Amino acid sequence: MLKVENLMTDLGDGKMLRALLEIISSKEIKINNNPKMRVQKLENLNSSLEFLKREGIKLVSIGADNILDGNRTLIMGLIWTIILRYQIQVEEGSSAKKDLLEWVRSKIPEYNINNFTNDWQSGKAICALAEAVLPGQMNLPRDFSNNPVNDARMGMNKAKDNMNIPQILDPEDMVQTPDELSNMTYISYFRDFLDMEERRRQQELFERTPVAGKCFAYGRGIEPGNEAGI
Repeated sequence: MLKVENLMTDLGDGKMLRALLEIISSKEIKINNNPKMRVQKLENLNSSLEFLKREGIKLVSIGADNILDGNRTLIMGLIWTIILRYQIQVEEGSSAKKDLLEWVRSKIPEYNINNFTNDWQSGKAICALAEAVLPGQMNLPRDFSNNPVNDARMGMNKAKDNMNIPQILDPEDMVQTPDELSNMTYISYFRDFLDMEERRRQQELFERTPVAGKCFAYGRGIEPGNEAGI
């Protein structure tokens, strides 16, 4: 099982980055699976960077050598770019924060959410979002404890148990030390869940819709008969 312990060192040979991109894109990237020399590691990293370019992702100021040498700023920028495209699903030229914020506001307008930091610190907004996406999980506002951490924990636990949304944040992270990019990534899972549910409903409707060419009728009254007098 692959596991990244340190982004600054574990991506250096290109194997971890390749594995990440293959998992989230469901596409194959060919690399050297046993790189020993620096040049081989650079070739592996270049394969992944070229793959991202083919996917239409614009990479700014980062090369294979920056990743191999552990450039923290550029590596974190690369990971955020990947998150934007494959998790938050932002195409080039759009605004991740604006698009996601508008979606949140459409779901819980009563909370007047204007950012992804302090507007979530009461713990109530994440509960409200979970309930808006999948109604019936909570009885709000009755279930609120008015303890921000406890309320955030309730919303996150419900989302994990009922919607299979991974709890990539601790409640304390959202309430006490909110990080904009982390909150955006987590909240994007709620939009993904709703999108997948809509696709599932459409597929069920399609499967229930009869296709004329595959429908047959038979039985008494339908079978052709002889005309009178013949």
